[in-house]
Amino acid sequence: MIIPLSVVTTTRLEKAALDNGFDRELPSEPGWLAYASTHAPLGIWLAALGEDLFLVAFSQSNVAKALTGQGIPLERTVALSDGSHRDVVDGANLVLEKPIELASLRQVLRALVTTSQTRPDSNAPK
Repeated sequence: MIIPLSVVTTTRLEKAALDNGFDRELPSEPGWLAYASTHAPLGIWLAALGEDLFLVAFSQSNVAKALTGQGIPLERTVALSDGSHRDVVDGANLVLEKPIELASLRQVLRALVTTSQTRPDSNAPK
């Protein structure tokens, strides 16, 4: 379940986003941080399931197709702290099916921005 973000977790997610090309902070939703890139037409949302497990949602359907073509499972809903499920976040297409650790998060963010640069579509954040 998505948890409220602590200061430490927020800082770690902000750094991971910035280090991997997501240099524009976007309006967020509770439990999520949102970013875009000036280098690629992609928006991402980051959430935590604990201090060391993270979720990534993103805006491009073409990137989703590329990832599923590589065998990376994706979902359209996430579990909330009250046990219910809802669509990922407004504007996002898909979320990685399983939570990932920080090192993997950094690799995924790098892959997302690279894939977005080579497969742009019309779902770019404004």
